[in-house]
Amino acid sequence: MEPQRQNENLETIRTRCFDRAANSFAQNLVDLDRYDELAGQIASANDATALQRIEQELPEPVAEIVPEVQVIEADRSSVRKEGKWVQSPRVLVRAVGSNVRLDLRSHMIESDQRMHLNLDADASNIRIIVPRDIDVIEQLESNRMSVFRAGRGDLATRGAIIITGTIARSNVRVRRRRVRRRKDDAHRRSLPY
Repeated sequence: MEPQRQNENLETIRTRCFDRAANSFAQNLVDLDRYDELAGQIASANDATALQRIEQELPEPVAEIVPEVQVIEADRSSVRKEGKWVQSPRVLVRAVGSNVRLDLRSHMIESDQRMHLNLDADASNIRIIVPRDIDVIEQLESNRMSVFRAGRGDLATRGAIIITGTIARSNVRVRRRRVRRRKDDAHRRSLPY
């Protein structure tokens, strides 16, 4: 088999393994420590047989219980997510040398539930924008060269965002912003000016 074609097959299997591991984490079939261990094994595997062995060790997915995890990947790039982009209550962000901006205001207005945001960042800047009345629970593992800042918000009255994962040489900021609602068109037309 040609080396280039063999590399494509290896990367296809690697991507499938990453997806299955992320789905297993989203469905609570593996915990965070086991997921981190699996991600390290998948990333460092050099041949297809090692990846297939890892894939066989993964638990079978149970799709109807919990929705899949939404994965955002940024490798030396800028990623900006705004509007109604959230499709799952679990979001996994993998960033290496990147700038990532996640605006969660539209999602958190409509939802009074908890959202899990798992960060796997190295040498990245991550800005998370949330409404003022959302509780932010930080459970990150980081080294001394990483910074986590969460602005003060109003009394948490609706939902929560749980931020977990590992950051290295990264800067994570949670900005709290007021949610501006559209005024009713009829109300605007009735104003005298």
